[in-house]
Amino acid sequence: MDIVSSGLKLEGAQLVSYAASTAKLLALDGQSLVRTEIARLRRERGELRRFLSVLREKTEAGETLSGAEEWLADNMYLIERESKAALELLKDCPTLRSSGGDSLPFALCRALLRSGGGKLTEERLLAFLDGFQTVCVLRQNELESLGAMLRCAIISAIAEVMRSMRRAGQSENSPERGHAQLLSTLFAALRAVPLMDLDTLTARVNVPGLIFELDPTGEYPRMDTLSKKSYLRQLARMAAAQETDEQSLARALIERAKSEGRHVGFFLFPENAERKGEAYVAGKTALTAALVLLALYRLGAVCALLLLLPISETVTSLTDFILSRLIRPRRMPRMDLSRGIPPEGKTVCVISALLSREEDAEEAARKLERLYYACGGERERGALCFGLLSDLPAAAEQTHPDDGKILAAAEKAIDTLNEKHDGGFFLFTRPRRFDGGSWTGRERKRGALCALAALLGGSESELSVHGDKSALTQTHFILTLDADTVVYPGSVRELIGAAIHPLCRTVIDRERGVVTSGHAILQPRIGVTPQSAQRTDFSIIFAGASGSDPYGALSGELYMDAFDRGGFTGKGLLDAAALLTCTAARFDGKGMLSHDAPEGAYLRGAVLEDEEFYDAFPAAPEAYFRRLHRWTRGDWQNLRFAFARELPSIERARFLSKLRRSAVPPATLIALLAGFFFPARAGAAAAAAALCLLSDLLLSLGGELRRLRRRTRRWTRLLAGFGGGIVANFMRLWLLPWEAWVCASAALTALWRMGVTHRRLLQWETAAESAARDGSLGGYARTMAAALPVGLGAMCFSTTVIGRAAGLMWLLSPLAAWALSLPAARKKTLPAADERYLRAAAADTWRYFSENCTVKEHFLPPDNVQTQPPRGAAHSVSPTNLGLAMTAAVAACDLGLIGADEAAAFIGRLTDTAEQMERYRGHFYNWYDTRTLAVLQPPFISTVDSGNLCAALLTAAAFAEEKGEKTLAARLRVLAEDMDFSFLYDEKRALFAICYDTLRARKAGG
Repeated sequence: MDIVSSGLKLEGAQLVSYAASTAKLLALDGQSLVRTEIARLRRERGELRRFLSVLREKTEAGETLSGAEEWLADNMYLIERESKAALELLKDCPTLRSSGGDSLPFALCRALLRSGGGKLTEERLLAFLDGFQTVCVLRQNELESLGAMLRCAIISAIAEVMRSMRRAGQSENSPERGHAQLLSTLFAALRAVPLMDLDTLTARVNVPGLIFELDPTGEYPRMDTLSKKSYLRQLARMAAAQETDEQSLARALIERAKSEGRHVGFFLFPENAERKGEAYVAGKTALTAALVLLALYRLGAVCALLLLLPISETVTSLTDFILSRLIRPRRMPRMDLSRGIPPEGKTVCVISALLSREEDAEEAARKLERLYYACGGERERGALCFGLLSDLPAAAEQTHPDDGKILAAAEKAIDTLNEKHDGGFFLFTRPRRFDGGSWTGRERKRGALCALAALLGGSESELSVHGDKSALTQTHFILTLDADTVVYPGSVRELIGAAIHPLCRTVIDRERGVVTSGHAILQPRIGVTPQSAQRTDFSIIFAGASGSDPYGALSGELYMDAFDRGGFTGKGLLDAAALLTCTAARFDGKGMLSHDAPEGAYLRGAVLEDEEFYDAFPAAPEAYFRRLHRWTRGDWQNLRFAFARELPSIERARFLSKLRRSAVPPATLIALLAGFFFPARAGAAAAAAALCLLSDLLLSLGGELRRLRRRTRRWTRLLAGFGGGIVANFMRLWLLPWEAWVCASAALTALWRMGVTHRRLLQWETAAESAARDGSLGGYARTMAAALPVGLGAMCFSTTVIGRAAGLMWLLSPLAAWALSLPAARKKTLPAADERYLRAAAADTWRYFSENCTVKEHFLPPDNVQTQPPRGAAHSVSPTNLGLAMTAAVAACDLGLIGADEAAAFIGRLTDTAEQMERYRGHFYNWYDTRTLAVLQPPFISTVDSGNLCAALLTAAAFAEEKGEKTLAARLRVLAEDMDFSFLYDEKRALFAICYDTLRARKAGG
């Protein structure tokens, strides 16, 4: 029975019974390859395209299309869109059970459509699945494929109707007269599929999922949707490996969880990361030793010694490359915090700030407010607090005459935030301590975090608190950020959701002082802000295609997926109690410049790979290599942790790997120079060292070859892929003597200070201080002085052409570094004719607003002015019109068409009117009468218009602030901040509604 001739219109109990009968009649006959469904979809889409071509020919010939033909012609775009979505979903779909040559989910979806003449609703799908599973329980992969299979079945049904039309002569008067109505129903079903919340719907009928709801700890029902899905996928893998059905295994796991009183997740994801870490370390060591022995045998002892470090780097790159393609990324499970953060997740979010001036305090407070908004604002009141974890700059004495003014400015800024947001903001400060060289904050950021953890734990703390200290009680976590860290909305909530998940809760071995289970540190991936990545040619080359900082990338994802350990890069969520227990006594007074890595090791740091914070990337080589010097000193000062027996082998190996990585540039340079000076004896070693230096490039070529069929367009200047790798590796080779000097001098400095002087172990400078150094050509020549004799020596004494060429490059490397530090966006001069045209257009545009924003119109801009025929101004205005008028005044002032006073007065008149207009939850209605300010009917809120106006208000406020109109700026910000966008957002679909009907109190579109 096909959908054209079925004539079925089943509902309710009849539909459930029909579904059960369908399941009984389906004879399972093995596995169906997904490519069979893909081939069918492409074939039937091709048939429909050819039929559309026939319809176009009929239209061009002047023939009239029937109603059914018009349905097909008008809705072909839907078939194209949804077939593309289905193909994308099927791409990663595994094999499915089959019945009669079709996959089981496809047969199910086709029967569902047949049961109701093509009608599809969530209620019908839910009833059909309930009935079907009384006979045949669907597997996890079959439930997940429903979105694709519904699209495939509907498109197949449309193709079936098309074929019936062709057989019937494509006539409305044929026996198949119901074609138009059937196509109308099927296209409605095709539109409905992407709007369905299939995750929620299938969760209601997922048999293993319903069994897991009986988790004895009650944690599974509180998890978010994606975490539940990861549990069910793991269950499916275990069931396949054990050759049993998923529901039986789920029952067995729940019974085991009940008997031990533990969360069911512990039996799905057993701990075995430490053994894998030991195998990884042993394998890398063995492969490195084998290759070094081979070099010893073929090239001699000297060459083998020169190649030891380059070979080890190549082995690490190769091993990690292979592992990254073999290991499946795993999303960290987390609790569902969509309704708010519970008490056990209470967190204080702090920005570490060095307050050198009063302006620094004001800027830090502005960043803290932005963090407040990114974390949900009022929605998370009580669950989140916000603070500046501040230090005063190093000084020759414990106090400085400017300290009082700086702290007063900081306290005033915090008071303003508390008054504006009804509390929740803090200033944390502490006195300077003498570190052997100057007076500064004890142990810098690490000391401040430990002091804050002690304060939260009720222990004695050196921190002074400005704010309502009682609001900090029962705070369990610290979110630590740097001053330049950018946090996007929702990411902090995801971190907290993961932190309070049972699999992440920390278990501490108090004798060893380490976290043995769970994670006391959670961090997102660290990316690079697009603005900083495109400031100079240097950042364009080295920041990466997606703005990923290579240093940050090395700390995380692979180790997390393979060994359940992600380290720590200094930005993330800390368990305050675990921080004190595991690190306070062990680290205090040890002069730890780089505390992030040891904290990540002892607290078992983890990475949430699907969340991301952003940091600025150094714009100039000078700032980048000064940062590298500081990091390398920190790594060498952490040498003792490479031999800490309380740490697992993978963490000790990571400390050694950092030291090895810092030694690779000097070793590579020495090998190259040896080859240049003694080509007969060390030429092979030099060639091998150069190949090792380019190992990452060669591995990236392998990745590019796998992606040749997927062409990617990048709308960015950042260099990416194999071509970007060639440029980056060439520039790295050009700057190799400088990099080698930086790494070697940093290592020797650290060892000297640790072993001899015991002073200046905490010497550092902020990113802003590094960026402010002399960036002239002469400054680079002085900074890179160590590279000049290397280049001169290679030019003068190399016996090979390539050696002399490399020497010339290295001699000119200060010039190259200086050129790379120049702004990437060179100022372009606009041709005079173009400038005159644009200025005339701008003046004409401004005249529209200046002439039509009259007293009669309450100074509001009319939506339009009709000149032909001359009907004058339309007496209506939208929020977009209002915002555009404000930004037009800003632009007119910037272009010199009007003065700042006139622009401010114009914006002020608009603001006066806006404050009188009726609003709904802070939003302006979509249309007003400009003469009476009455809301035009029907009243509704447009999400797009509100977004436009909100952006314009903030732009105008920034302009007013810049021109000294602080009162006007404050009024504009109030109008913007009063807009509550939460009721316009659909959390299930993760989309904003197009508009909101205020009379019916409901969203529409989206």
